[in-house]
Amino acid sequence: MEPVAASELKLNKLYKVEFLNGSKLIVSFAGFKGGRYYFFNETGQQFSIADNTIKHLRFYK
Repeated sequence: MEPVAASELKLNKLYKVEFLNGSKLIVSFAGFKGGRYYFFNETGQQFSIADNTIKHLRFYK
């Protein structure tokens, strides 16, 4: 899988995100608003990650 920077995420595209604890999740990017990145997980639930912590995550397409 090819790594992607958070600033390169595109709307409605699927990405694999790797968290600091090593867990991985397939997400769909839903947008950026108010200093937060919004995503949908595999079950359709929306969640967000703060701009100041997203730099510690790894994204792959």
